[in-house]
Amino acid sequence: MWPAGFPNHWMVYFAVDDPDAKAKLAEDLGGAASVPPQDIAAGRFAVVNDPQGAYFSIIKMRPDLRA
Repeated sequence: MWPAGFPNHWMVYFAVDDPDAKAKLAEDLGGAASVPPQDIAAGRFAVVNDPQGAYFSIIKMRPDLRA
């Protein structure tokens, strides 16, 4: 849930095989995990940002939800 007054925005998701490893890789390359890897209803995800500050999400979907 976003806090009241949070501006409208887009969030791009990239499917990955291992969100924990990819979040660590982002950190190793100078980025950060602003939302560390965690389980949600759709699978396991994290929000990371690159060294320039661009945010995006990575996710491994639950097998029963994959198309």
